[in-house]
Amino acid sequence: MIERTCPYDQSKDFIIGDLIDDPDRPNEKKVVNGVRIRKHGQSTLNYPITSLKFWLNKAKSGIIPIYSKTGQENLLLNKNRYKMKNSSIPANKFVLQANYADSSGVHNGGLLRLIQESWYNARIDGLYKLRTLPQLFASIKSNEKDSYGLDSVWADYFPKSAFPYQIENAPDSFPCAVFYYDLEGTKTSTFLGQYVFMEDKKSDYCYGERSIYKVATDPFCLTVTHQNDDTKNNRIWSNENVLRIEVLNVNDRYSSYETLDGFETFAGGKYGWEDSFEMIYPDPDDVDEDDQAAGIPKSSSESKFAKKAKPFVDWYKWLISTRNNQAKF
Repeated sequence: MIERTCPYDQSKDFIIGDLIDDPDRPNEKKVVNGVRIRKHGQSTLNYPITSLKFWLNKAKSGIIPIYSKTGQENLLLNKNRYKMKNSSIPANKFVLQANYADSSGVHNGGLLRLIQESWYNARIDGLYKLRTLPQLFASIKSNEKDSYGLDSVWADYFPKSAFPYQIENAPDSFPCAVFYYDLEGTKTSTFLGQYVFMEDKKSDYCYGERSIYKVATDPFCLTVTHQNDDTKNNRIWSNENVLRIEVLNVNDRYSSYETLDGFETFAGGKYGWEDSFEMIYPDPDDVDEDDQAAGIPKSSSESKFAKKAKPFVDWYKWLISTRNNQAKF
């Protein structure tokens, strides 16, 4: 349920509202006050209903989360994080995803769940080759690490305590019906549509893209209790080499892996490949700020952006080189 949400004005980026469960019991099931909301996603912007994105850590005058009856008030999560499920990594960015693809209304969420379950559990030649490095670190046994080329795993540090979260390949979600409640006007509810409540794709903690620390119950140091334990001495898995790239345009010459022409050409403030792909993690804005502070232009091979993107660029060049050459695989 969304209450007290002002009408969307395209001249303004954000709208402010309260995200709650039941307006008839506002003191019982409220999740957060003053959450920042905006329209989300290119694919639904012109649809009768659009996707919406929520920032639990952003509001006009700050947010005071209220977790009564959700069992989370005792977790002492910092930065207004919310734990969607018992196994979920607490996050503060979520999406209400509009769905039109099938009668169930959960097409996107269902496909993402299929990717998560199949990739995580798939064994190839007896190994979990589709798990990411943080997933492997968190899940495999100490006597299996050599098979994956890992120096250490979670079980080395906590042999009797399983990793407390499920690190994901894709955003988790659940279907829901969404209503708008006009608290200050007619005090009536309006059905907005069927949505999927989903973790945001940029919730980097959910995908294990942050370093892991030697804290059995809070390995990402997301609680007030352990927020200062994310030190170098406590770090047991480093995210230094984490890189996530998203496909922006499907079926163009780069995303179809057809050519290298102009792929690395820098023009108009970006590389050619950025028309088809986007760096999601690390945040390119943060990377650009570091380069600007160091006085290094983004076009330079010595820029932080170029160095972070290099593994992707090298991989892409290798993939193109395999055309009509199966031996390269």
